[in-house]
Amino acid sequence: MNWAVTFSEQLGNVVMYVRDRVPPGQGISPTDYKDWVDDNKNHSSAYASYDPPGAYTFTNPPVRPGNTYFLGFRAINDATFSVSCNTNGGYIDYTNTIPFYGGTLNTSVPSHATLKLRIDVPADARRLIMNFTNVSAFNLYLDQGAVPARNGSDPYSAIAQPNPVLNQALYNASGWPWLPNYMYFLFVTNTSASAQNFAFGVNGLNCATDDADSDGLPDCWELTYWSNINSYGPNDDPDGDGVKNIDEFLEGTDPINPLSFHPRLVVNAQNGTVNRNPAGTLTTNVPPKVWYNLGQTVQLTPVPNAGYNLLGWSGDASGAANPLSVPQLHRPPARPH
Repeated sequence: MNWAVTFSEQLGNVVMYVRDRVPPGQGISPTDYKDWVDDNKNHSSAYASYDPPGAYTFTNPPVRPGNTYFLGFRAINDATFSVSCNTNGGYIDYTNTIPFYGGTLNTSVPSHATLKLRIDVPADARRLIMNFTNVSAFNLYLDQGAVPARNGSDPYSAIAQPNPVLNQALYNASGWPWLPNYMYFLFVTNTSASAQNFAFGVNGLNCATDDADSDGLPDCWELTYWSNINSYGPNDDPDGDGVKNIDEFLEGTDPINPLSFHPRLVVNAQNGTVNRNPAGTLTTNVPPKVWYNLGQTVQLTPVPNAGYNLLGWSGDASGAANPLSVPQLHRPPARPH
C-alpha cells in the first residue's frame, strides 16, 4: 500500500505536514507544530515534515490502514502552491481476519511457514484477551496499525514461548498503542523443521463483559460510581439501603443512592401458603428474596392448609383482609397467622 503525495511551489516557500485522524496544527507556542512526528504511532524512520517540494511516497508504516489522513501546509512567506496525491501498488497481505468477539483459529503450520492474521478491534472494546496453544517452536508478533516489524519494537511478542496469554486493557487514553477502534496485525512463524499445530482464541471484552477482578460486577459499572474497581465488592451495601451491590447492578439501581432500590417483600406463612400477584423477581440472596418496583402494589392471597383459616396479618401488616394489598414503599415483612 503506497500513498504518493506531490506538491510544487509556484511562488514562495511552504512546508508540508502529515497527520492521521486529526489535522496537523499549532501547539502551545507559535513554533510548536503538531503532526505525525509528535504522534510517532509506529516504528518508522519516515515520520517527518516535508520540504523542499517534490514527490513523497509513504508505505506501511507510517501509513496506517483504515485511517483518514490530513495534509497541512505552513507558508514560510507569501506562497502559491499545488498538491496532488494518489495510491498505487502494494497491499497489506494480512487478509485472514479473526473476530474480536469469540474469534478462533486452529490449524497446522508447515515447517518454517508463517501466518498473517488481522484482528479488527471495535470502538466499544475494553480488553483484548488472546489465548494461544502452541509449542515453543513458534514466535508471535503483534502490532497495532502496522504490520509487525519483528525487530524488538513491536508492542507484544512471544518468542519461543509455549501457550502464551495476552490480557491487555484498551481503555487508558494514554495507553498507546493499546486502544480500541484500530486494526491489530499478528505475525506467527513456525521455526521448527516439521509441521506444528497452532491454535488461539480472541476473547474480546467490552463494558458489559469486562470484569478484571472477577467479582461479578462489570468494571465499567463499578467505575461509574467509584474511582477503583476494588472499592467495594458484590456483597457490600455502601448506601445502606439494604440491597447489596450485585443486586443493585442486576436490577439497574444506583448503589450510592439510598433512595434508589427495589423494595423486598418477605412473606412468611404458617399452616398454609401465600400467593403473590404479581409474583415479583427473585434476588441473588440465599435463600432468595423477592423484589418489586418502588410504588408497585402487590396483592397477597392466603391459602390455608386443610382445617385452618386466616386469623390475620402480623409484622408490617395488620388486620385480616383477604386478599391484602401491599404498596411497595419500603421493605416490609408480612406474616399471616
